[in-house]
Formats: sequence, structure tokens, C-alpha cells
Amino acid sequence: MTLKESLLADLNNQTKATAGTMKTEAQKISYPLTKTSGIEFATTADAKAATIAADKIETTATFKFTLQIDASLEVTVPAKISFGTDILGNSSGEATRTVAINEIQLTQKTVADTGTPEEPKVVVYNPLLSGFNLKLAYLDANTTSENPFFITNNFKYNINTAAPVPLAPDKSDGEWIDGILKRDTTPQSLETKMSNNPLKSSSLQLHLPYRNDYKVSSNAYTAPMGWQLTL
Repeated sequence: MTLKESLLADLNNQTKATAGTMKTEAQKISYPLTKTSGIEFATTADAKAATIAADKIETTATFKFTLQIDASLEVTVPAKISFGTDILGNSSGEATRTVAINEIQLTQKTVADTGTPEEPKVVVYNPLLSGFNLKLAYLDANTTSENPFFITNNFKYNINTAAPVPLAPDKSDGEWIDGILKRDTTPQSLETKMSNNPLKSSSLQLHLPYRNDYKVSSNAYTAPMGWQLTL
């Protein structure tokens, strides 16, 4: 007997999902996920019949299989972002960094590449297309008022094509920007392809304007990036 992929997909859609304890390891946040379901077969004395109507089956015995799917949701995030040193105080306009986001659904995956502080990347390994929400922290307050990242309403971000809004210490510590990267919690079939169901948010831009009152420094303008993953 061969179980067709469509049947397995139906079983997967009916499974009960449970998530283990969140794990944080270096720049990777992950949840172990388990889905369980079952299929039951009935045997009948009329074994020679090609088909038997459901209301005519006289069960002589039953046997069951438990379907358990083990996978994980892993998000690898950059630890910091940098805007360099030599242009921020010398002209008008702004510098922009785009955080590249890639969701992979591969049986075998390579070590996630978070890019560089100048070209950061977020990589999501999500083979079951599980629902999740990735948040970015507001910057902590800093005593260096001339640091461009910590000037109130100076450092801004936008998701996809939305208008940029501040990412600044005018918010209290511990607050998070919701929905930086999000997948809907609607259950997905095993037959669903990522190309047919892309992430709700897939592009993050960070902006820093050029100003003459920044602190002069030979070091790059670099800020930490704090992340939070929830299911």
C-alpha cells in the first residue's frame, strides 16, 4: 500500500501541533516543532469486494498508525548594523541599509549566512511553513547624545514600502517593533510551496540621515540589533 502525498497533506492539516522550549544559540533563535495525527484502517470479511459503501462495512478488526512530523523553526539574525564612518556628517540626504530576508524550505540546509553589518541578512528555516512573528527591539538609551543611532527620532525603519518611522530611545526599554517578519498562523498543507505563499513581510530597510552634528569618530557608526521570536 502506498500513501499518496495528497493523503499525507490532509493528515498534516489535521494534526495537532506542539512547540518545545525556545532555544537561543549565538545568533539563532529556534523552536522545535512536532505535529501528530493518526490514520485508522478497518478490515472486513468481504475482502474480495472492490469497493464497499461506508455504511455497509462490517469491521472485523482495526489497526492504526500514528503520524508524527518533527521539524524546527529556525531564524538566524544579524547581531548589529553599521553605516560606516565618512559620509554621515558631510552632506544632506540619508544612508539606507536593506536587511535581506530569505526563507528556505530545504531538507538539507547550509549554515545560515547573516551577512555583514553593512549588508545584514535574516534567514528563516521553516519547512512546515509554521506561523511566527519576528520582532526588532528599540535601541537602548545611550549617554552619547551625538551618536546618530541614539538621537531621538533620527534612526528610522520601514517594512516593505511603508513610510519610515523612528527606531529611537523615545520608547521605553523592552519594547519591540511588531511584525518585522511574519508568517500567518493559518495551517499550511505539505503541498504548499513558499512561492505560492510568501511571507507577509519580506523587506526591511533602515535609514540614517546625514547630519553635521554627529560625533566625529574614526569608528564606524554601528548599532546592536536585538530580536525576539514568538509563535
